[in-house]
Amino acid sequence: MIILLIGFFSIFSVNAEICSFDDNRVSSSDPRVGRLSGLKSNSGCTATLVGKSCIITSSVCAKLDRVVEFNIPSSEDGVPALAKAEDTYEVDPSSFSYDNSGIGKFWAVAKLKRNALTGKLPGEVQGYFPVISKKPRKNDKIYILQYANTNPDRYDVISGEVGANPNGYSLNYSQSSANGVLVKAGIFLIPEIIYHNVDVSHGGAGAPLINSSTHEVVGVHTHGGCQSGQGRGRTNAATSIWGNKEFKKAIYQCLNN
Repeated sequence: MIILLIGFFSIFSVNAEICSFDDNRVSSSDPRVGRLSGLKSNSGCTATLVGKSCIITSSVCAKLDRVVEFNIPSSEDGVPALAKAEDTYEVDPSSFSYDNSGIGKFWAVAKLKRNALTGKLPGEVQGYFPVISKKPRKNDKIYILQYANTNPDRYDVISGEVGANPNGYSLNYSQSSANGVLVKAGIFLIPEIIYHNVDVSHGGAGAPLINSSTHEVVGVHTHGGCQSGQGRGRTNAATSIWGNKEFKKAIYQCLNN
């Protein structure tokens, strides 16, 4: 199993999108955010419950044969752990609604099936986040929960471009949290795009941007921009729920079906 997990996540052992020199992500354990994994492919993303069965993520994760794991233990020596069977839910592949037509238009909505052991829907057990109820604003404080690569053996850490996370091995593809702000909450004539300065890395695609005051989901992380070696002060990008009418519509259709 350890060998399989190493192979499963090795495709993501590349540079992170750290917006300052140090990787300051810390351990978190919010049961409403899970790791979306492919059963037959080397991929991994982050997904968030916004209803009893509805999840949101990035459209790069909209593939068949997937499960979402919640309450995943810390990694051991950088090797990702698995969630318990009662915290693992299959994705209903027929329920996926998504768009992948560009920055600000990378989103996916899907339903999870009942747990094979408990017979319960994930939101009945894990809870779920509310979605944003008013327009986000520039400089709103946010945090991102993610299942992402924090491995200190990444090239950007070894080369000295980014400082190693002191808990990088145990956080690797287990849940971590990082804080920041909305640098831009929509741009002229393109309200779908959000720019933010929260540290992320591979595996964080689809991770929720959560307003620090209201704890509502503002959008999903989709694109890096704070690349190592390209100067600080750059930003990462996300798809806005409020600004993307189709994304918002798909969420409410999922919740009401």
